[in-house]
Amino acid sequence: MNHTAPASIPDSGLNYRLKPTFEAVRETLLRVTGDCSRAGLSSALTERIELVVAEALNNVVEHGQLCIDSGYIQLFVSQIDRTMLIKIRDTGAPMPGLVLPDGRPPQMSGPIEDLPEGGFGWFIIKSLADGLGYTRSDGWNELEIRISASNAAA
Repeated sequence: MNHTAPASIPDSGLNYRLKPTFEAVRETLLRVTGDCSRAGLSSALTERIELVVAEALNNVVEHGQLCIDSGYIQLFVSQIDRTMLIKIRDTGAPMPGLVLPDGRPPQMSGPIEDLPEGGFGWFIIKSLADGLGYTRSDGWNELEIRISASNAAA
């Protein structure tokens, strides 16, 4: 049976703490998708969460300048009514200008050898999220991503 809304995300939410490495991101994504599936989320909603979390966590690892030995990333997934709330916290470098990137896709014109290899992350995040917020306080970055369970295709 396929549900369009979470059936049993615990009131305390799902909490993860990971080292700022791509390997830890991969391991955490497996845990998140498993936990979301066990909680009764539809496969479409689980996949949407996975893509957004993957892009956001990989950005933190790639650009956050966190120390692998002492730094870590916190990830929280919770549910408020029919909205999934994802929070990612880290002590890495702040967003340039303390604002989220605009999320426009990279320019795709010109010779194939000049096409960008990256630059799609924020475009993907903004395309799949129903709301985004960013704050920097007391040395912590906090990215908040909202995804409506109602908008996820079954």
